[in-house]
Amino acid sequence: MIFRFRGAIEWRWIPIISVAILPGIAVSVLTGNLVWLLASFFAVCSIIPYVSSHGLKWFTLLNGLLICGVAYILHFMLLEHWYYFLISITILAIFMGFLDNAHKELRSLSCWIIIACVYGAVKLGDSSITELTLLVMTFLTAAGVVMALMLPLKNKIEMVNIKFIPMNHELFLFNFKYMLPTLVSIIVCHYLKLSEPEWVIWSSLSVVYPELDAVLLKLRRRVMAGAMGVCGGLVIGLVLPHSVLVSYFCFIMVCLSLQIFRDYFLAYLLRSGCVVIYAVNQGSMQIAFDRVLNIVVGGMIGLVSTYALIYLYRRAFYSRKA
Repeated sequence: MIFRFRGAIEWRWIPIISVAILPGIAVSVLTGNLVWLLASFFAVCSIIPYVSSHGLKWFTLLNGLLICGVAYILHFMLLEHWYYFLISITILAIFMGFLDNAHKELRSLSCWIIIACVYGAVKLGDSSITELTLLVMTFLTAAGVVMALMLPLKNKIEMVNIKFIPMNHELFLFNFKYMLPTLVSIIVCHYLKLSEPEWVIWSSLSVVYPELDAVLLKLRRRVMAGAMGVCGGLVIGLVLPHSVLVSYFCFIMVCLSLQIFRDYFLAYLLRSGCVVIYAVNQGSMQIAFDRVLNIVVGGMIGLVSTYALIYLYRRAFYSRKA
């Protein structure tokens, strides 16, 4: 079922995300430079796993610094040659796959690390970046994480017992579930010259599940929500006046949409609409059509990759039973 409106909002996420994004937004407003919003996004991606995957405050701050460092390295790899970027992202995807497969509660941690690093690596290319820029961005990310950790957060999980899957285990193959969609996404984006490749990678990884039914459901909901969000965003974006306040409002809503809705359809509907409004407000309507294309292309890559993985798993499983 695509429309499954479990309308309850996760109210606890509103103050958490609002505090985490505050330092980056404040500096962005003071300097008039939207690049600092990336620090806010890094902070959000760092704090989400603390509430959903683990309860270690020191690791949450370390995670924020790790995201910044890896994103910077990937950015410079991308500037050097796309092939270096491909190798670096693939290594990251393999490592995150092992981490994800070690414990089901670590899926949030692994997913948000990949998303933040890939998105940051590409978006850093939109502005002129210096060593000072990277240092300040790292500081703003850390500040957002620390401020959010000062809130009385409730954690479902205090400690996760990590047990990596050995080679002789039947589920060892699933350690590589992120590798294939990452490889294919980057290659497709490079040779087809797709704009905003980070969204293709993000879309392909977000539908990777061990069950095909779950993949198909999320892909359908993602395409439907994305199409509706893009159409609605175009209409609203054309009506609203061009203002930096609209850009900041859309960014805040995108960050909130990452966690405040229990229902994925509503979350992605809001996120897609706000991203398009943000783009139209910046004077670029092409991103609306690129977004729909990226959702479909990335989703199909994730679907085919998952099917291939399950096929190989079933062959290996039945061969052992024989």
